[in-house]
Amino acid sequence: MNNTTKVSNAAMRANKEKENIEKFLNFCKAYGVKDTDCFSTPALYQKQNVMAAVITICQLGSTAQSKGFTGPTLGPKKADENKRDFTEEQVKAGREGHIGLQAGGGTEKLASQSGQNFGLGRQIAGTGSGDSQYK
Repeated sequence: MNNTTKVSNAAMRANKEKENIEKFLNFCKAYGVKDTDCFSTPALYQKQNVMAAVITICQLGSTAQSKGFTGPTLGPKKADENKRDFTEEQVKAGREGHIGLQAGGGTEKLASQSGQNFGLGRQIAGTGSGDSQYK
């Protein structure tokens, strides 16, 4: 075997590896992984940003879970939409709500900040008096 065959085989192998990375990325995008969550081929092949490849794999795992995959997973499950339909009265009641009452609201029946000592020194009983047992 001559040297040109070895170079040719190495070049062909490099192209094949890059093609495989591209196929993986195309699959991820077709499956539902966002373009912004996918790494670039040089990021992995040239080891420029291997963590980007790890993030893509985790995003693929998250997408698979959201599509109902029940096998072993990698990455957090994406949150499902939880749309709420409030009436105008409910929205108004929420805006006017209980925030004033939670903060004290001027009445002594509710929560207050009395007794809090932010910024004050710790009060230790028996200090400063001359009757200490330790002299």
